[in-house]
Amino acid sequence: MRGARHILLILLGLVSNLGMTHADSNEPIHDCQSAREFITTKEYLEKSADVGLDQRQIINTAHEVSKGCTGAAERFTRAFATLQKLELGARTSVRLASALAQKPDTYTDTFLGVLERAFLKEYLDLDLKTSVVMAEKLSTNYKGDVQRALEDFTDLTQYCIDQKYLGLAIGPCAQLAADVAKFGESFAKPMAPAFRSLYEFLVSSEGPKLGQADAARLAKNLMSVGPDCVENFVAAYRYASQNDSMKLPAREALKLAQNLAQRSSTIWAQDESIDFARKPAALPANLKTRDQSQNQVTPRAGVPPTPTPKEPTGP
Repeated sequence: MRGARHILLILLGLVSNLGMTHADSNEPIHDCQSAREFITTKEYLEKSADVGLDQRQIINTAHEVSKGCTGAAERFTRAFATLQKLELGARTSVRLASALAQKPDTYTDTFLGVLERAFLKEYLDLDLKTSVVMAEKLSTNYKGDVQRALEDFTDLTQYCIDQKYLGLAIGPCAQLAADVAKFGESFAKPMAPAFRSLYEFLVSSEGPKLGQADAARLAKNLMSVGPDCVENFVAAYRYASQNDSMKLPAREALKLAQNLAQRSSTIWAQDESIDFARKPAALPANLKTRDQSQNQVTPRAGVPPTPTPKEPTGP
C-alpha cells in the first residue's frame, strides 16, 4: 500500500506539470512532456555508475527535472555527463544539471561553453571549482542574454591574455572577463567591444596614456554602467583636455571624464550591488600615465588612430 501511494504521488506530480508555465517563463506551456522527461531522467540515473543517489533521491531528481518540461531531460543529461567526466561530485553535478534543466537550451550551452573555456588546458586551464563558479555566474545566475554573455566572455578572455594587448595572467584575465560579461545582464548591447575600445583609448597617446594595469582596472569599473560609457568618456576627455575653454591637465581631465561616464545609465540608482556605479570611485593614488610608466601596448589591428585636433593658428 505504501508503495502504491508513493507511485500515485509521483503520477500526480507529473500530471500537475501539464498546462503549467515553464519554470523560466511566464508564458503558459501546453505541450509539456513531463512524463517523458521524468522517465528519461530516472532511467538515465539508474543506469549511471557511481551516481551516489539512492532510489528515492533519483525519483526526486527526476521529479525536479520534469518541471522543466519538454527537453529538460536532454539538458540534464548533457550537463550531468560533462560534469561527471570532469570528476565533479555526483551530488553537485545533480544540483547544477537540475538547475539547467529548468532553463531554455541556451543556458546549458552557455554553462558548458564557459566551463570548457575556463577549465580546459588549451584555454585558461583554471581549477574545476573556479571554472564551475564562473559558468554558473554567466548562466543560471545571469539575468540577461546568456548567449551574449558567453560571446563576451570568450572575446574578452582571448583579448586579455594576448601579450599584444593586455597580456594579463590567466587568473586575473578570467576574472576580469567574467565580471565585465556579468555587467552585461543589465544592458542590451555586447560588452566586449566596448571594453576593448575604452581600454585602447585609455592607453593611447590621444587619451590619458595610462599604464596597462590602471587602464584595465578603470575600463572594467566604468563598464559597470554599461557600454555607452565609452562614448561619454572619450568625448568628455577630449573636450576637457583639448578645448581652448578648458585645457585641463591630464589627471583633471581624466577625473572629469570618469565622473561624466559614470552617468551613462541610471543603473547606479537602481542596483545598489554595484558600488562603483553608486558612488564615483576616486582615482588610485598610484595611478600612472604612460609618460610615467614603461608599460607598452600594441594597438589592435584594424583600429585606426583618431586624428588629434590641430591647434588654432593666428591670423
